[in-house]
Amino acid sequence: MSSFEHSAKHEFDALAPARQSLYSSLSQAFYAPPVAHPLPPLLNPDFLDAIGPFVSPRVMNTLRPWAAEAGADDQWASKTKQEFMRLFKVPGEDYVKPYESVYRDSREIGKKKVAGLLMGQCATDVKKWYQLAAVEVSGEYQDLHDHIALELNFLSHLCKKEQEFIRARDTVRLRRCREMQRDFLAGHVIKWIGLLRDRIWEKTNHPYYRGVADFTVDFINSDLNMLESHLGAASVSSGPPYRETDARASTSSCTR
Repeated sequence: MSSFEHSAKHEFDALAPARQSLYSSLSQAFYAPPVAHPLPPLLNPDFLDAIGPFVSPRVMNTLRPWAAEAGADDQWASKTKQEFMRLFKVPGEDYVKPYESVYRDSREIGKKKVAGLLMGQCATDVKKWYQLAAVEVSGEYQDLHDHIALELNFLSHLCKKEQEFIRARDTVRLRRCREMQRDFLAGHVIKWIGLLRDRIWEKTNHPYYRGVADFTVDFINSDLNMLESHLGAASVSSGPPYRETDARASTSSCTR
């Protein structure tokens, strides 16, 4: 390995903790409303300074003013919670369904193809990915497997396992773990995150949720590009493209 390759590998390894943290933060943003303490990363001025060079200007133009307002408004958390409930929890005119099947699947009902339904093939395939990685979804989680928060949390979990394999110098399982991240992104998240972002922008003017949606799209595209640059092109199959005995990347539970 050349010194350049060794340096690139070291830099790639060093990104795993930050990637885990970002996936976890984005997962939480879609799963529950933010609380006042501690301040969510996407409203932290230092965090916004750090990500500024890596995201689109629209992300920064959306989040920075709201971050400043949140810092000066004691009621921002309750206002943002109201918007979260309106968007993601309470069925109504502005309800946004955060499930992959809704955006990608259709089923034949009465000889007519119907889209926008829950629990399609994508949900089944996503569950296969979790099973392949020996991930057990916590019994406290009471939602569907193709919820965007759980998909992002799964990727955070894989990034955590990646760090364990780096420390153990287990290059075989490390590569497979990264391949699973790459192929899950390509076969699932990248396929619908833009559609979800567009729906959120259609249904709300709230800068926090518009900013979260935009940042997620930027980060997903960037992360997939980075993984492909190190590992080669991704498989884009919906179901896992590996044998279970070859692809088991972890044995611990995913607790979202």
